[in-house]
Amino acid sequence: MTKESRTLRRKLIYDASDIPLYVPLDLSRSTIRLLLLKQGQEYDEIDCSLKEVDLDRHPEYTALSYTWGPPIRRSASLWTLRGVRQYVRERMQQSTQSMIILDGQRVPVTANLEAALRYLRSPETPLFLWVDAICINQADPEEKQHQVGRMGRIYSQAKQTIVWLGPEADGSNRAMDFIATSDLIDVTDPKFRIGNIALPWPELQALFARSWWS
Repeated sequence: MTKESRTLRRKLIYDASDIPLYVPLDLSRSTIRLLLLKQGQEYDEIDCSLKEVDLDRHPEYTALSYTWGPPIRRSASLWTLRGVRQYVRERMQQSTQSMIILDGQRVPVTANLEAALRYLRSPETPLFLWVDAICINQADPEEKQHQVGRMGRIYSQAKQTIVWLGPEADGSNRAMDFIATSDLIDVTDPKFRIGNIALPWPELQALFARSWWS
């Protein structure tokens, strides 16, 4: 092997971290980035990649709406000893960042976003998402301002928008089940009485006290 070929071989060996994570968007066009959430099993690392698309071409994707901070905000009625212990555990979890793989690089995301991606991930098919914290280069002020101004169009063109309120807690499954079936209640029935409905008030209050609503 000649000296020239050895030099060439060394140049071809690189680490993924040598490649910039974000290629600048052409702000004169209707381009955005989408997050491709690759399929995986429950305990696999979250593996994703970025893809640039043009909104004028009407790409299919799901928009994700979530809170950057802790998803659960405790109300005064929940300050029991058990509630305090759970609150402390959740705050400790939220104060630490999680890691995902993005285009071969390990990048930090909030624990709440990592939980949402893990919940949405399919074991069989990849999913295109628009996630503001990742699809926008947060280190580029000009791009941030431009893309935030385009969020109305981004959400309106999405095939669907998923709202992530956070993991199950404080009986939220019971509250969600009640909401899902509440349209079956006929309030126009002369025999209807609010007292006849088993309303899960504590669970509903806890659900609507979550951070996303505010």
